[in-house]
Amino acid sequence: MSLLVRQQTNNEYMAERLYQFALATCNRVMDGRTAVFRFGLEAPDSTELYPYTYITCRLVGYNVADCRSADPRESRWGLICTYVLEEMILNKLLIVHIGGVDTDGVHLVQVRRVDSGLDVCRWMIDNNYAVPQGSATWEPSSINQSLLNSS
Repeated sequence: MSLLVRQQTNNEYMAERLYQFALATCNRVMDGRTAVFRFGLEAPDSTELYPYTYITCRLVGYNVADCRSADPRESRWGLICTYVLEEMILNKLLIVHIGGVDTDGVHLVQVRRVDSGLDVCRWMIDNNYAVPQGSATWEPSSINQSLLNSS
């Protein structure tokens, strides 16, 4: 018996799973809250095999500094946050809660690590790498100033 391979576009894949949980791995971290995830690890039944689908997603619930900012302090902090996020989720098995789509077409997700159950968004805020979404500034209240002011 051969397995049927179901071809789907990224939007079809995400639309079927909107407001659901899916297993994924992080393939690439683009900045402090945007990453490329590899979905399709689950096989719904024995007759249908989903090919891997790589989708760019934005983690919701927090804001980080922009690593492409003209402000050198913000840019440096953005790069630090990108590195921290990369250490947390790159090549790790993740539970991804799929939300809606941002205005620029990027899918919004919440992420939890399978091995520890760690909520990545909450951890970024609690450890002062990020601020809650909707905050007026990118700068956490207890930021390590020595990391920003070093040359």
